[in-house]
Amino acid sequence: MSFLCPRCGEPRLEITASAELAPDPEWDEESLQTVQCEGCALVGVVRYSESRRGALDSEVCWHEGHEVPAADYQAVRRLLEGAGGRLAQAPKYAKLGQLFGMRVAR
Repeated sequence: MSFLCPRCGEPRLEITASAELAPDPEWDEESLQTVQCEGCALVGVVRYSESRRGALDSEVCWHEGHEVPAADYQAVRRLLEGAGGRLAQAPKYAKLGQLFGMRVAR
């Protein structure tokens, strides 16, 4: 799935890596993701949150992203790829999640 790139406006922004974090009182699902635009080469880190609380057909999704320097993007991407899809049980990643306003379970 492609998203609209905030820099060039083209639907070429792709998720390149993702790892789940522990659910918290507000969100049922949270992930830290890296993204890259195939059009303008923008790279960034994204917080994805999803809640399925409320009515049966109710779902709220939230993406909040930040453009980052290429070296930081590569470092976070390697970390996410090495986490096997889950950061939730990795205390050493707690500080990384906190940088993006997320809780990482210990």
